[in-house]
Amino acid sequence: MKKVIVSFFVLASLFIHESARSQQLTHEKAIDRLLDHYTKSINTADTSLARSLFSSKEALSFIHPRGHEKGWLQIRDQFYIGTMGNLLSGRQLVITESAVHQLDKKHAWVEFYWDFHATFKEGNQPLHTKGRESQLLIKENGDWKIVHIHYSGLPVSGNGQGF
Repeated sequence: MKKVIVSFFVLASLFIHESARSQQLTHEKAIDRLLDHYTKSINTADTSLARSLFSSKEALSFIHPRGHEKGWLQIRDQFYIGTMGNLLSGRQLVITESAVHQLDKKHAWVEFYWDFHATFKEGNQPLHTKGRESQLLIKENGDWKIVHIHYSGLPVSGNGQGF
């Protein structure tokens, strides 16, 4: 009888562990899909697609080298339309070295490095930048949504740099 009880608990704990791992992989796949759509929204300057990626909550923010946007309308107007749509063409954002960190069932963050190529519309000059980004995510109506983005250039380590 003892063997049966021990076997039951061993099997139950394995099932619970496997179920939790399976759920984690499902969350990571959903977040990877979100990042794929985010990349597409940048590359196409698609404000409709972008809107579907951001939380419906008012407290959205997006920190980038050209500004600090607060709320969806500023993100749409200043970043997507103003910078991506009006200033640049031929945008190509490539995400590398991404890592997903899930806090609980409703909160996560991702961090990644990126490589971005585009062309300035005025003057037809190429632009190539590299950087890193972190995004805070919440689960809203069953889908992961972005509530905050912060991106910056690559780290610098030269004498007197990075302060």
